[in-house]
Amino acid sequence: MSPSIRTQVQAYIRLMEYLSQTRYSVIYSRTDYGSSAWWELYLSTQWFSWKSEVTAYFEEPISPTECAAMLRDVKTHGAHVVLLISHADSGYKVLEKAYETNMTTVNGWVWFVMDAIARTPLKPFRFGNNQTRYFEGAIGMMPFMRDRGQLYNLTQANNDVKTLLDSILVVVHGYKTLCDSNININELNKLNASVVREKILAVNVSGFTSHLSFHKDGSTMSDELTVVVSSGQEWLPVGRWADGSLDMDDLALATSLRKVKYFLQITTIIEAPFVYFPNNVTDRSDMTKLRGFCIDVLEQLSRIAGFEYEIKLVTDGKFGGINVTSGSWNGMIGEVVRGEVDMAVASITVTQDRSDAVTFLPSFLDLGLKFILNTSVVSTSGHEYSPYAFLYPFHISLYCAVLTSVVLVAFFLCLLSMVSPYGIRGNFFLSGRVSAAAENKRKTSNLSQAAKRKLLDERLDAERGMGLNNALYFVWAALFWQTPEQVPRSVSARITTIAWYLSAVVFVASYTANMVSVVSRHDTSSSINSLTDLMIQTEVAYGTVQNSAVETQLQKSGVKLALKLYSFLTDDDDTSHYFVPSLEVGMRLVRQEKFALLWDSVTLDFISSGTDCELKTVEVGFGAIEYAFALSKNSPHFDDLSRYMMVLKKSGLIRELRQKYFGKLSKCEKDVNTAAGSQPKRLTFMDLAGMFYLVAFSMLCGVFLLIAEWVIVICWDVNKENLNAPQTMSEAFYRRFNRVADDIRTNWFPFQTFSEKWSRMTLSSQSRAENIINKKLQERKTSKNVSVVAVARLASSDTDMNAFVGH
Repeated sequence: MSPSIRTQVQAYIRLMEYLSQTRYSVIYSRTDYGSSAWWELYLSTQWFSWKSEVTAYFEEPISPTECAAMLRDVKTHGAHVVLLISHADSGYKVLEKAYETNMTTVNGWVWFVMDAIARTPLKPFRFGNNQTRYFEGAIGMMPFMRDRGQLYNLTQANNDVKTLLDSILVVVHGYKTLCDSNININELNKLNASVVREKILAVNVSGFTSHLSFHKDGSTMSDELTVVVSSGQEWLPVGRWADGSLDMDDLALATSLRKVKYFLQITTIIEAPFVYFPNNVTDRSDMTKLRGFCIDVLEQLSRIAGFEYEIKLVTDGKFGGINVTSGSWNGMIGEVVRGEVDMAVASITVTQDRSDAVTFLPSFLDLGLKFILNTSVVSTSGHEYSPYAFLYPFHISLYCAVLTSVVLVAFFLCLLSMVSPYGIRGNFFLSGRVSAAAENKRKTSNLSQAAKRKLLDERLDAERGMGLNNALYFVWAALFWQTPEQVPRSVSARITTIAWYLSAVVFVASYTANMVSVVSRHDTSSSINSLTDLMIQTEVAYGTVQNSAVETQLQKSGVKLALKLYSFLTDDDDTSHYFVPSLEVGMRLVRQEKFALLWDSVTLDFISSGTDCELKTVEVGFGAIEYAFALSKNSPHFDDLSRYMMVLKKSGLIRELRQKYFGKLSKCEKDVNTAAGSQPKRLTFMDLAGMFYLVAFSMLCGVFLLIAEWVIVICWDVNKENLNAPQTMSEAFYRRFNRVADDIRTNWFPFQTFSEKWSRMTLSSQSRAENIINKKLQERKTSKNVSVVAVARLASSDTDMNAFVGH
């Protein structure tokens, strides 16, 4: 009546692997249920590098003395991961005794329980003189309910009672199926047991414990399990096992498994949007009023890791730099190194020097470097001219696609004109008028001049109507919205023409719109559009914050441009490049003077977004930055906090916070980049691929319409009243098909004798004359030889000779 033992064991193995728990202890009851599960666990893990420290078993019902001795053995020699396999009553007694001996989740123990325990509602139990919450943090599994029917709502029923009710339900439904099969109830005692078993196993209903359906071997089909964690009062779902895969809610699981609370002293620094006071806060001494990206991360981290904290601002207002002479650290890094605080929470850049002094948690943000300047105090450049600017709106791939489409559409229209019975050429050469005119000329050699002229005119119109030359011109004219001389006449060709006209409108409109951006892109742009532009000009000063991670990165990055910039900043003779004491001072210089500040991209973009894009940010092209929280080197909380920081990243919380604080930057960032002279985006093939797909689809429709045109004209050709006309559909088809073949052989390939004509054209006039003379002489010589042979034959006969002489 439960999910198979094999399924549950495989799910628990996958869950333990997910939690990186490879050392464990096993406690199981000496029952069929417990022994089978233990044996399945042993077989499934014997090839792993896992280790079972203690394997303890007991007879049900378990006595308090036996339970205490067994847990004492596990606590002394075993790992802090215990897999409990038993029925509900005995299992809860083991958990109650584990609570009394401090072997709970808050003390660092992890308990896995089988479905027999997890399916039973939790109830408080008495510990000493008080009633306490039930065992908190135990991880279990229960059948996954697809159809949450009314029976499932009876959650207060005992597990054994619900299982018994499910068994009765299965038998009742099996008996009903048996009765519905027109079997005489009085003869039920004569039925074979396999027939009864077959009817019972055919049950497919919702029960108290799960959805009741069975395999042919009698095992339940309920192989989907819900991973639950005990909150002390109820079982909370945190994941699901189905089809051999485990899907976990990391944040819910981490919250359920949080450890005993501890206290941390936190240091931070004001830097919006990571840490800041809201505008409506007047009391800046109340650290509980702090808001920002890092504060939200800290709150979530404390919630799932189970610690409390107190925040204070760094004394000297610095992130942390090292004094080369004394080797001491200042700022937040210095406070962590000296043990004044437990953790530094801010947008602290991870560098090698800082990593040698403190330990960083996994980074919560990865970004790059930019510099910011005030566009209102920077001179603007004039318009930049380029003789090839007209080619910029489209990418080369789009130009190639348009040219290829022009050729393909022209070939397609030319082909339809020749093959379609309603096309300009096909209507003449495939209708039989050519063969009819030839027959009339053979019978009556004296056709009127008017008839000959009319036939010739029709032929010329058909040949020139939509040939390849005219088709190419037609497609080009349509692309540039011009009126061509000839247009397709058949419906199959016109459907492609309509799609091509629509595509031409889109092509021209897209080119025109992008061309406007190209022409006007530099009208109001700043002349400083890169770090190189900043370094070669002399009007705007620039720098960064002293003793910051940016300074360290410039000094040790190994990038030539960064080293050159650092050399400028440390040159005491040139006062136009210098370090500023803090970010606030640097931003004041940016707003009030001609100064550019080099700092991390996220902070500068956030600042520029609140100024109606008056401040512009420009990427420098190097300097990848990682932000992380800092702990002391020997912090006992490093492993715990690192694991939970990874849980936050995997849960998507960091991504949500980034969207919350930095999502609004996209519009201003786009406007600033455009104003800064960034090139408009070239349109590629994929941007307008839909129009090419439309043309291709219309050509496919044209093929189907061509078939329809042939069917229609063949039906019209059949005329049983006229003996010269086709009498059947097949005869009409073959007549037109033969005309197509004749037209192909005669008219489609005008260069069939091209090699012969070319060889004649390459001969000089003298050579051609000699060849003609030699040919004539050879013909005369051959004729003379034939005459001599004829005279000799006549002389051999007397009769013939006399006759010859008489003649």
